[in-house]
Amino acid sequence: MPSEEDDAVSTYPTICATQARSLLRRAVPISVDGSNDLGMSASAAAVRICEQATSDAPSKCLADTQHNRALSTKLRVQLCQRATSNSPQLCVRSLRKFVHVRRMGIDDAVMICRQTESPGPAECAAELFRATAFVTGKIAAQLCHATKTLEPARCFVDSPTFFDDELKVLLCNQAESSAPASCAAYMISRFTNQPSMKVSLCRGATSAAPAACAIEAPFGMDETSVVELCRSAESIAPASGFSAPNHLLYALPRPLYELFTSMDMPRAEMSAWALLGLKEGESSRAVIRRAYHQRSLQWHPDKWHALAAALPPVWQQELVGIYALITQAYDQLTR
Repeated sequence: MPSEEDDAVSTYPTICATQARSLLRRAVPISVDGSNDLGMSASAAAVRICEQATSDAPSKCLADTQHNRALSTKLRVQLCQRATSNSPQLCVRSLRKFVHVRRMGIDDAVMICRQTESPGPAECAAELFRATAFVTGKIAAQLCHATKTLEPARCFVDSPTFFDDELKVLLCNQAESSAPASCAAYMISRFTNQPSMKVSLCRGATSAAPAACAIEAPFGMDETSVVELCRSAESIAPASGFSAPNHLLYALPRPLYELFTSMDMPRAEMSAWALLGLKEGESSRAVIRRAYHQRSLQWHPDKWHALAAALPPVWQQELVGIYALITQAYDQLTR
């Protein structure tokens, strides 16, 4: 037999819809032909807002936002639909300052905050706008909607500079730390010109292990297979189970041999300063620029093209990969 508590819960959608319809009828002007800005009747909008409600939170959200002139009735419906607490309206309120300075539109704020149960989306957007200068409100909405922390924003900021904003969103949406960005920062020769593959490899990563696994994966394995093998890796173990069927020894021209066996050869595990041959913590942009020019001239693939052209592709890829590491290090230290 249903308890009184069950009866109370079962009536919430009805109570909510009644309150919502009353609020909407007062807020929505009806034109001569019977249409309105909502594109539906107040009753239909009330049903949409309160469907499956387990409290009066949706209608309370409508009531709390009725005097917010920045929010159209249509946006209020979007914001309050299926709300479970007062978090959506508090979220929009906390983002109002970014709307006022035109970092984002009010519709972006609603997209970020709708159906949230925590301050996480607002904190994520605030961190993103604090740390970046040109990210749009649309990107903030895509990145921060439904998050519970500000970690996606930190991941976005730490992502490789050559990723466009859409790739950074794909990499960092729902991230629980900056680990996906750290993973994507590794130089993986076979993915040099395929950043989307790096995103597929590193999205959801909790460490840089997927990248380390991909680096150890056997040459000849196609990129899709490497991603499938390594994207859930917690170490290089998945890749270490493979070995190439034939091991061929190639005689390197002496200048290339000396280059690839030098003690200061750039490696993915090095810090940005070490990659440029600098002391840790060096901050002089002039010193960093000189070191970058010297290092990039030393390792530029065009410099070694004539010698490397006759070698297997793996050596040419290695040169391209090392040069990309140097460029990424410079970008990191000068941004």
